[in-house]
Amino acid sequence: MTSKQLQRLGAIGWWLAVTESVIALSLVFNHYSPLEATRQSNIMFAGREYVELQHPNFVTHALLSAAHFLPGVAFAIIAPLQFHPRIRARFPRFHRWCGRVFALAGLLLGGTAMAFAVKIPYGGFSELPPQIFYGSILSFSILRGLYLIRKKDIARHREWMLRAAAVGLGIALNRVFYVAFLFGTSATSREFFPTILWIGSGLNLLIGEIWINVSRPLGVGAAVSARTAVEPKRERRAASVAAE
Repeated sequence: MTSKQLQRLGAIGWWLAVTESVIALSLVFNHYSPLEATRQSNIMFAGREYVELQHPNFVTHALLSAAHFLPGVAFAIIAPLQFHPRIRARFPRFHRWCGRVFALAGLLLGGTAMAFAVKIPYGGFSELPPQIFYGSILSFSILRGLYLIRKKDIARHREWMLRAAAVGLGIALNRVFYVAFLFGTSATSREFFPTILWIGSGLNLLIGEIWINVSRPLGVGAAVSARTAVEPKRERRAASVAAE
């Protein structure tokens, strides 16, 4: 595959991440918006059963909900920025600080998702396995990525953070499948909820894994660019120390 083809694929992948981020942000807005129009939209696309049974739980467990949704907002906003090559190359300090927020938000997101499945499981006990499975993958991917960047292994750091982003943004595909099951099957939303968690997050993780394997040359290029950006700073620092 040529470099131009990789760049085009990269642009498609980035816009897909932006689309998923917008869907994720809209879900958070729908949860917190007091507007009647938003409530009617929730009833239409989430079902009256979900709105009447699960939304009150978000109010009852307000602290847990805030600890999940607010990091989710940060995660959804930062994820596309972290993987835009020009932003990463031109603003390395911004990229590093956003990476720290991204990692913290992702860890909170994974942990609170598992807590939701324990405290207020909408789909019953069947919701617990997918939440624990994907929450663990999200947390491990972030911790692995942080370990690798400390080892200066930028290419593999990128791959593990891509996995984290794929799992964290999987909520967008979960919603797509939720709506499809809601209008396309006779099952209740409580019955199919665990299924859409498995399918949506799993498909997004698969897409992320395919992209990681296809785009490895881009990852190597990003690692080289990052080292190139860092080396002149080291040289200037060493020169100033020598001058002193």
